[in-house]
Amino acid sequence: MNSASPTTAALRRHALRAWTALMLCVMLAGCVKNEFKVTLTLPAGTSVTYRIAYYASNSKGGMEIESAIAVQNGKGDLKGITRYPTLVSIYETSAVYPSAIFYAERGDDISITSESTDPTSWKISGNKVNDLLSAWRLDNARLIKTLASARSTALTDSATAKSLNASIAGFVEAHPDSPAASLILYTYFDSRLNHKEFLRLDGIILAHDPPVQLTTLLSRHDMLSSGAPLPPAKTDLDMTVRTPDSVGRDTLRLASGRTPMLILVRRIDSDDYKALTDSLKSVVRWRKEAKQDSTSMRVADVVMANDSSRWAYQVKRDTLKGVTRAFIPAGLADKDMMRLGVRRAPWIIVAAGQGRIAYSGSDWGKALTAYKALKPKAEVKKEAKEDKEETGKKEGADGKDKKGNAKADSVKKKSTKKKS
Repeated sequence: MNSASPTTAALRRHALRAWTALMLCVMLAGCVKNEFKVTLTLPAGTSVTYRIAYYASNSKGGMEIESAIAVQNGKGDLKGITRYPTLVSIYETSAVYPSAIFYAERGDDISITSESTDPTSWKISGNKVNDLLSAWRLDNARLIKTLASARSTALTDSATAKSLNASIAGFVEAHPDSPAASLILYTYFDSRLNHKEFLRLDGIILAHDPPVQLTTLLSRHDMLSSGAPLPPAKTDLDMTVRTPDSVGRDTLRLASGRTPMLILVRRIDSDDYKALTDSLKSVVRWRKEAKQDSTSMRVADVVMANDSSRWAYQVKRDTLKGVTRAFIPAGLADKDMMRLGVRRAPWIIVAAGQGRIAYSGSDWGKALTAYKALKPKAEVKKEAKEDKEETGKKEGADGKDKKGNAKADSVKKKSTKKKS
């Protein structure tokens, strides 16, 4: 099967971005009033492109936006669209984690200047929040860059992470009433090293009554680390998803059902789409080898896709069977995704049934271990055999056979017959 050429893929991405911008204009009603502008000034002669991502929203909802700032001869600009405040993450071309972030409200003119192409060294202004964010980032540029580099290669650097955590704690304690404190805490703090400290710092911020819009913003931000609070171990939520059949909807019963379930949430245009499909196939093979099926251990593939026809076409192309296929048009902005704590894609949720969450995160190995541990311990045939054996024991205990006759009398008659 031939894959799309680089040119075709680029055209598709361009068309998708154009469609997204159009939908945003409709959704936010009045693009001019709900804009923020970004100007980027780097050394003359610089030509480079940076990826950006942010969550555009209004009172009715929102969506994740991915775009780019193209710098030509040292100059670049961008117009973003949002009604509510947003946090913009800046990525270098192939980076997994953002090198810099900035805060934007509608009407803001964000200015970025630097003598370097490295975003960790940029001075970003445009509002008081950015002044604080920029100053803190410049003071910790070396630590941020070291950690971003280590994490992109799946390595750990606990010493550097501890140093950055300490710097974050100092900043939160000094500026607890500024949105910058929450943005830095949720973006850079690694709570795997000290979750109690994360909760303490978050409590300091909450004591200053942050605005509801900021809380919503943080829940949608794709975090640099996994430092945010983990999703609850139990949830009362059933997830509603779209399906390719005529009904059009399905319910993944995390709360009201008893069946263990592995749910993969992923993007339709991700580079690892095929690899993730192969991973799901391996789960289905394991399930078959374990003598289980979709009625005893369910697997669901939930794809974030704005275009249902593109998703349906992808479903027809691959050979993934024995899996619930579904998609979510709103992506990470979907209410169920927000309540379940899905922060990025890919993301795996392992539900143990009746609202219990065995795993929620982006580590495929841990998710698979949790899922396998949910294999029903007692097979139906084994239970039937045990019931039969138990019945036999009871018969022996009360001295009667299956017909209810006394065993002793039966034995006595046989022995009497032999004597005669």
